[in-house]
Amino acid sequence: MIYLVFCIIQIKSLFMRNVDINYANYARQGFFQLMIVSVLNLVTILMAKRQDKKSKYIQVMSSMMILFTFILLLSAAIRMYFYESAYGYTLLRLLVYCVLFTEAILLIPTILYILNKKINLPKVYFSILVVIYVGINFANFNYVIAKRNVERYAITGKIDISYLKYETGTDGIEPILSLMDMENSEQELKDEVKEYASKRYKQLSEEKVDFRNFNISKWRAKKLCDFK
Repeated sequence: MIYLVFCIIQIKSLFMRNVDINYANYARQGFFQLMIVSVLNLVTILMAKRQDKKSKYIQVMSSMMILFTFILLLSAAIRMYFYESAYGYTLLRLLVYCVLFTEAILLIPTILYILNKKINLPKVYFSILVVIYVGINFANFNYVIAKRNVERYAITGKIDISYLKYETGTDGIEPILSLMDMENSEQELKDEVKEYASKRYKQLSEEKVDFRNFNISKWRAKKLCDFK
C-alpha cells in the first residue's frame, strides 16, 4: 500500500502545475528517489524469493513491485525530458537516460526469476551491464549532444554555445558548424562559431600527427574547419 501511494504521488507529480519547485530540483528529486526505491525493490524481491520460491503470494507481490518500479522509471524519464527541454542536453543528462534504460532491461530477467524460470540472475545481470557499458563506450555521445542542442536552438532560439565548444570536443564540430547555415541564427552566434572553427583549425594544424596518434575525429574536424 505504501508503494502504491508513492507511485500515485509520482504519477500526479508528472502533471504538476504552479508548484514551488524549479526544473532542476524536480528532475533530480525524481531521479534519486527512483534509484533508492528501485534498489530497495530488487533487494526485497530477491530476499523474498529466497525465503519461499514457490509461494504464489510472493510472486504476486513481487510482480506488483516490478510494476511500481516501472512507473518510477517512467516518472524519472519524463522528469528528465522536462529538464532537458528547459535547459538543453549534456553528457550527464544523457547518462541518466542510460541508467534508466539499464534498469528497465534488468527488470526483464527479474520478472522471469519471479515466475520461477530457471535463470542465473547474477550472471544475467552482469552480462546485461557489460553489454550496455560496452555500448556506451562505442556511442558517440558528444556528437549526439551537439546535434540535439542545435536542433533545440532551431526550435527555441536557445543554446549554450560555450558548453558545446568546450565539452563536446572534435566530435561535436559538425553540428556546431551547421549553426552558420541556419536562416534563423543570430549573426553574433555565427561570428562566434566561425571564430571557434578558425581557432580549432589552427590548433589541429599545429599538432604533429603520424600513424601512432592518428585520430579520425580530429582529421574530420580539421577538414570541416578549413574554410579556405
